[in-house]
Amino acid sequence: MEVDVYHGRKSFELGFEISFGGERYSLQTIMRVSDPIAANAYRKYAATTLEGVREGLEQLSAMVKTFAPRALRGEAEFFALLDEKKHTWSYEYALDVLAEQVRPMAESAFKRKEYSEVVELYGKILPRLTAAELKRLDISRVRAARI
Repeated sequence: MEVDVYHGRKSFELGFEISFGGERYSLQTIMRVSDPIAANAYRKYAATTLEGVREGLEQLSAMVKTFAPRALRGEAEFFALLDEKKHTWSYEYALDVLAEQVRPMAESAFKRKEYSEVVELYGKILPRLTAAELKRLDISRVRAARI
Protein backbone atom coordinates (compact mmCIF):
# COMPACT_ATOMS: atom_id res chain seq x y z
CA MET A 1 0.00 0.00 0.00
CA GLU A 2 1.18 3.50 -0.84
CA VAL A 3 -0.34 6.89 0.00
CA ASP A 4 0.30 10.03 -2.04
CA VAL A 5 -0.54 13.54 -0.92
CA TYR A 6 0.31 16.06 -3.59
CA HIS A 7 0.22 19.72 -4.60
CA GLY A 8 -0.21 20.08 -8.35
CA ARG A 9 2.56 22.03 -10.06
CA LYS A 10 0.24 23.69 -12.58
CA SER A 11 -3.22 23.27 -11.04
CA PHE A 12 -2.10 24.03 -7.47
CA GLU A 13 -4.67 21.46 -6.32
CA LEU A 14 -4.09 19.42 -3.20
CA GLY A 15 -4.94 15.79 -3.58
CA PHE A 16 -4.85 12.38 -1.97
CA GLU A 17 -4.47 9.00 -3.63
CA ILE A 18 -3.89 5.55 -2.27
CA SER A 19 -2.42 2.60 -4.14
CA PHE A 20 -3.28 -0.97 -3.23
CA GLY A 21 -2.59 -4.10 -5.23
CA GLY A 22 -1.24 -2.11 -8.16
CA GLU A 23 -4.38 0.07 -8.45
CA ARG A 24 -4.64 3.78 -7.61
CA TYR A 25 -7.71 5.27 -5.96
CA SER A 26 -8.47 8.96 -5.55
CA LEU A 27 -10.16 10.36 -2.47
CA GLN A 28 -13.25 11.06 -4.55
CA THR A 29 -13.42 7.42 -5.67
CA ILE A 30 -13.11 6.28 -2.06
CA MET A 31 -15.80 8.77 -1.02
CA ARG A 32 -18.23 7.43 -3.63
CA VAL A 33 -18.49 4.16 -1.70
CA SER A 34 -19.68 5.67 1.57
CA ASP A 35 -21.25 8.97 0.51
CA PRO A 36 -21.95 9.42 -3.23
CA ILE A 37 -23.55 12.84 -2.65
CA ALA A 38 -20.48 14.18 -0.86
CA ALA A 39 -18.27 12.65 -3.56
CA ASN A 40 -20.20 14.46 -6.29
CA ALA A 41 -19.89 17.75 -4.41
CA TYR A 42 -16.18 17.27 -3.62
CA ARG A 43 -13.71 19.58 -5.33
CA LYS A 44 -9.98 19.62 -4.76
CA TYR A 45 -8.66 22.58 -2.82
CA ALA A 46 -6.32 24.80 -4.84
CA ALA A 47 -3.65 26.74 -3.00
CA THR A 48 -1.04 29.20 -4.24
CA THR A 49 0.30 30.42 -0.91
CA LEU A 50 1.91 28.71 2.06
CA GLU A 51 -1.10 29.61 4.22
CA GLY A 52 -3.42 28.24 1.54
CA VAL A 53 -1.48 24.98 1.46
CA ARG A 54 -1.77 24.70 5.25
CA GLU A 55 -5.52 25.32 5.15
CA GLY A 56 -5.95 22.91 2.26
CA LEU A 57 -3.99 20.17 3.99
CA GLU A 58 -6.12 20.57 7.12
CA GLN A 59 -9.26 20.19 5.01
CA LEU A 60 -7.80 17.26 3.10
CA SER A 61 -6.77 15.57 6.35
CA ALA A 62 -10.30 15.91 7.72
CA MET A 63 -11.75 14.44 4.51
CA VAL A 64 -9.35 11.49 4.57
CA LYS A 65 -10.11 10.79 8.25
CA THR A 66 -13.83 10.90 7.51
CA PHE A 67 -13.98 8.91 4.29
CA ALA A 68 -10.85 6.77 4.03
CA PRO A 69 -10.17 4.99 7.34
CA ARG A 70 -10.80 1.53 5.83
CA ALA A 71 -8.49 2.33 2.94
CA LEU A 72 -5.79 3.58 5.30
CA ARG A 73 -6.07 0.34 7.30
CA GLY A 74 -5.47 -1.56 4.06
CA GLU A 75 -8.69 -3.60 4.32
CA ALA A 76 -8.61 -5.95 1.35
CA GLU A 77 -12.42 -6.27 1.42
CA PHE A 78 -12.76 -2.50 1.02
CA PHE A 79 -10.47 -2.45 -1.99
CA ALA A 80 -12.36 -5.39 -3.51
CA LEU A 81 -15.55 -3.36 -3.07
CA LEU A 82 -13.86 -0.34 -4.68
CA ASP A 83 -12.83 -2.45 -7.68
CA GLU A 84 -16.36 -3.82 -8.03
CA LYS A 85 -17.83 -0.33 -7.81
CA LYS A 86 -15.32 1.06 -10.32
CA HIS A 87 -16.51 -1.47 -12.89
CA THR A 88 -20.15 -0.59 -12.16
CA TRP A 89 -19.44 3.13 -12.37
CA SER A 90 -17.60 2.65 -15.67
CA TYR A 91 -20.54 0.71 -17.10
CA GLU A 92 -23.03 3.34 -15.88
CA TYR A 93 -20.97 6.17 -17.35
CA ALA A 94 -20.64 4.37 -20.70
CA LEU A 95 -24.40 3.79 -20.73
CA ASP A 96 -25.03 7.49 -20.03
CA VAL A 97 -22.74 8.50 -22.89
CA LEU A 98 -24.38 6.00 -25.24
CA ALA A 99 -27.83 7.26 -24.24
CA GLU A 100 -26.85 10.82 -25.16
CA GLN A 101 -25.76 9.58 -28.59
CA VAL A 102 -28.70 7.25 -29.22
CA ARG A 103 -31.57 9.50 -28.10
CA PRO A 104 -31.47 11.92 -31.06
CA MET A 105 -31.11 9.05 -33.53
CA ALA A 106 -34.09 7.20 -32.03
CA GLU A 107 -36.21 10.34 -31.98
CA SER A 108 -35.38 10.99 -35.62
CA ALA A 109 -36.17 7.37 -36.58
CA PHE A 110 -39.52 7.64 -34.75
CA LYS A 111 -40.40 10.79 -36.71
CA ARG A 112 -39.47 8.98 -39.95
CA LYS A 113 -41.69 6.07 -38.85
CA GLU A 114 -38.76 3.64 -38.97
CA TYR A 115 -40.05 1.68 -36.02
CA SER A 116 -37.67 -1.28 -36.28
CA GLU A 117 -34.77 1.13 -35.98
CA VAL A 118 -36.38 2.79 -32.94
CA VAL A 119 -36.73 -0.60 -31.25
CA GLU A 120 -33.10 -1.44 -31.99
CA LEU A 121 -31.76 1.91 -30.79
CA TYR A 122 -33.83 2.13 -27.62
CA GLY A 123 -32.95 -1.49 -26.86
CA LYS A 124 -29.32 -0.40 -26.42
CA ILE A 125 -30.19 2.03 -23.63
CA LEU A 126 -33.24 0.43 -22.05
CA PRO A 127 -32.20 1.18 -18.43
CA ARG A 128 -31.92 4.89 -19.27
CA LEU A 129 -35.23 5.40 -21.07
CA THR A 130 -37.62 8.06 -19.82
CA ALA A 131 -41.35 7.42 -19.50
CA ALA A 132 -41.95 9.12 -22.87
CA GLU A 133 -39.22 7.04 -24.53
CA LEU A 134 -40.67 3.83 -23.08
CA LYS A 135 -44.02 4.78 -24.59
CA ARG A 136 -42.37 5.42 -27.98
CA LEU A 137 -40.65 2.05 -27.67
CA ASP A 138 -43.97 0.29 -26.99
CA ILE A 139 -45.60 2.04 -29.96
CA SER A 140 -42.63 1.18 -32.16
CA ARG A 141 -42.71 -2.49 -31.16
CA VAL A 142 -46.38 -2.75 -32.08
CA ARG A 143 -45.94 -0.92 -35.36
CA ALA A 144 -42.75 -2.77 -36.31
CA ALA A 145 -44.54 -6.09 -35.76
CA ARG A 146 -47.22 -5.07 -38.30
CA ILE A 147 -44.71 -4.60 -41.07
